[in-house]
Amino acid sequence: MAMSATFRRNPGSADRHRTQCSKVLLKRFDAPPARRLGAWRWIRGDTAATARVRSALALGGLRRHPGSRGFTLIELLVVLMLMALLAAVAVPKLERLYSSIQIRTERDYILDQFSGLGRLALRDGRRYVVRTDGATASETPEPSGHRSPDTGGEPYVIDIPRGWTIQLSRPLVIGANGVCLGTELTLLHEGKVETRLALEAPYCRTAPHA
Repeated sequence: MAMSATFRRNPGSADRHRTQCSKVLLKRFDAPPARRLGAWRWIRGDTAATARVRSALALGGLRRHPGSRGFTLIELLVVLMLMALLAAVAVPKLERLYSSIQIRTERDYILDQFSGLGRLALRDGRRYVVRTDGATASETPEPSGHRSPDTGGEPYVIDIPRGWTIQLSRPLVIGANGVCLGTELTLLHEGKVETRLALEAPYCRTAPHA
């Protein structure tokens, strides 16, 4: 009550206090919200001071902290250039990695067919023979009545992925009992030698070419 009476008797003193408070808020925008709200309530009776406080609060809300700042156009351009450089280096490597994985997968697929011929012949009770002419996986059967005791049998066609070629040093014969007589196998991909292996008897197991 005493303070209120003093302000009534000397209204200029209250205005000076309100003006000083607004100046403090203008200098310290990062004060806690509760503290700023309390000061604003204290000086809300002065229209000019209220306008100054509102502008101070608005500026304080838009002002960034000293440790934070935005990105300039130069910095964004540098980041984009680095990303483009990384992409130019990484994409070809990823393509080569994918190509090598695909080649290994297709090569293993071909070799799995050779290793399974013994079980297939034993299951079917048939004698199979795989012949090549250096370009395809199988060769047309020999004319009727011209069957060699060593290489005679029912022709078997190996399923070869596109771009691959197989070569055998001699026809691969698998007896009806599942026994493989063995041969030497060369796999070419796009005309380039990829693998040279020996298909060893009696199970057509692969071994490095001597």
